[in-house]
Amino acid sequence: MVWCFMDEATQPKSRSNDTREVILASIDEGLSIFGDVKPAIYYHLEKAFGIKQQEIPEKIEEFLKALNRIFGHGAKVIENSILRSLSCNFNIDLEELSRTGLVRFVTDTQEIKGKTRSEAKNSEGWT
Repeated sequence: MVWCFMDEATQPKSRSNDTREVILASIDEGLSIFGDVKPAIYYHLEKAFGIKQQEIPEKIEEFLKALNRIFGHGAKVIENSILRSLSCNFNIDLEELSRTGLVRFVTDTQEIKGKTRSEAKNSEGWT
């Protein structure tokens, strides 16, 4: 069983509508295992790897590679922490999510959201 806890600082503003915000909040929550050092990790990701915090969902593969470069085998602990957070925030079984993997889940979720938005625009006559 996975216990889900979110503090108000990392809780997504809109849990039901903004998938990207939920992903960002889950990543932020996963990185919270570092406590006060978390801002330094975001700083290092941006300066050394060119990955801004808000770009992580679009650069999820690069993000994981950067974590591996920074933390080595410890990056797996961080990835598991992020997966636990995603599991809670999206109400998905952790084992199933672990089998899917972080990169595939984030990529697929973003693609589904994009298709849904495009389909909605087309049905309303938007271009």
